Amino acid sequence: MIRKELSLIINSILVPLAAGLFIFMAVFRLLLSGIAEGDSVKYFTGTGMALAGPVILLGIIVSLFHLGNPFRAYRSVKKIDTSWLSREVFFTGSFFGFWLIYFLMELMGIKNSYVICLTILAGFLSIVSMANIYHSTGKRGWSGFNTYTGFIGSIIILGSVAAAFFAVFYRAFS
Repeated sequence: MIRKELSLIINSILVPLAAGLFIFMAVFRLLLSGIAEGDSVKYFTGTGMALAGPVILLGIIVSLFHLGNPFRAYRSVKKIDTSWLSREVFFTGSFFGFWLIYFLMELMGIKNSYVICLTILAGFLSIVSMANIYHSTGKRGWSGFNTYTGFIGSIIILGSVAAAFFAVFYRAFS
């Protein structure tokens, strides 16, 4: 049983971790932009935000192992108007897509505040969709408000821990 669900557990950790890390680093960039040197803040936050992409991708790849036939994964978005699972797949893919656009623009030196906001929104909607998958099952332990606080809280907890961890190692190696 646990082996079958392990890919969902890992995905449910990696995607909020990536969303939280990206959000915290974007907030740091916004708050520190007027206080510290521009290049050092951009380098610190940009490196942290860049790490979020591989984490998202790893979460997506790991989640494919839960599918019966991974080559039919593209079909999971077909019922986006009625299925929270389809929405979660769509928003997680959008999260990675916007992150990739952000990353390429960052490499080219193009200001990208709108893309950062869209990336944050897609990451947040991915987590809300995950929460709604569990909430809509009707199971007693998952149907309450705690499902939402748990999933939204995972962004805050995992994101703040990852950002602090990154800040410590960034400081140690710079």
